[in-house]
Amino acid sequence: MDYRGPSGTAAASAAGYGTLNLRSDVDFGNDLSLVAELNNLTDRAFSPYAQLPGAERSINLFLSKTFSDTMLKTALLVLTLTDDGTTRVTLSEQAGVEECALARTTVTAILTRSGRPALAVVCGETGLRLTPLEHGPAPETEVNRCRVELPASGGFTVEALAEGETCTPAPGATAVHCGHSVQKDLAGE
Repeated sequence: MDYRGPSGTAAASAAGYGTLNLRSDVDFGNDLSLVAELNNLTDRAFSPYAQLPGAERSINLFLSKTFSDTMLKTALLVLTLTDDGTTRVTLSEQAGVEECALARTTVTAILTRSGRPALAVVCGETGLRLTPLEHGPAPETEVNRCRVELPASGGFTVEALAEGETCTPAPGATAVHCGHSVQKDLAGE
């Protein structure tokens, strides 16, 4: 191969070269994958013109996990007391922080005007996915139990409780509420 200078005349000459490379990837699901690259399998020595010598035989392994910013979603948590004195838990997904703040103000006003002020109305982020909120459920349909933590620093954590799993309410810097909901945790499906 001839390399030409600005005037068009041959400035230098170099031999061509080729390498044998293989690449394979495996998708393990859950956004986890492995890529294997085998480069210059014949271990042929080469040097591109006017550059450093080319790479020798090599193996590259890449393990990657993709994290999506959609894993956590903004939600409005509402805790209210039912007629029998137990805590009702509702969680509704919101489009963003501003929408959640508006929904918080609206829900607080509605509950206060109805004579049933909320125990808590909190915006936060959650990875928990529940069935959609249905208003006015019959008390006997609220069979899904959960544990709610409300840290003094803000936000919340909601954990679905398995059958037989206990929950103990506790006041303090991180208040713990034990409640029930008509909404079902979708993670178990």
